[in-house]
Amino acid sequence: MIGFPFVFYYTFISASLIAIGDTVRPLIFLIISSAINLILAPFMIKGIGIIPDMGVEGTAYATVFAQIISMIVSMIYLKIKNTVDFNITKLIIKIWLPFTIMQLISSIRILW
Repeated sequence: MIGFPFVFYYTFISASLIAIGDTVRPLIFLIISSAINLILAPFMIKGIGIIPDMGVEGTAYATVFAQIISMIVSMIYLKIKNTVDFNITKLIIKIWLPFTIMQLISSIRILW
């Protein structure tokens, strides 16, 4: 649940880039995210140094952290290249958000 906004925005940026024909950048962002996750997950599962032993929960934290970093890198790329109109992005989020919350509630309800 903590990582939901970050995962959404990262996915939104990747889908937007793919829609305008840029398939290489989303792949690079995915590789960055996967590499960070691959490096962090073992440390966060078993614990090392100042990182406590978190077990399976550590994998979730590593994944969220990797998604956040990838989202930041993709946002920096968009800001530098100015390839996406952020006014349109705000409009899409405004339309998308209520539907997504409804789907999220439905998914959580199924778990209980």
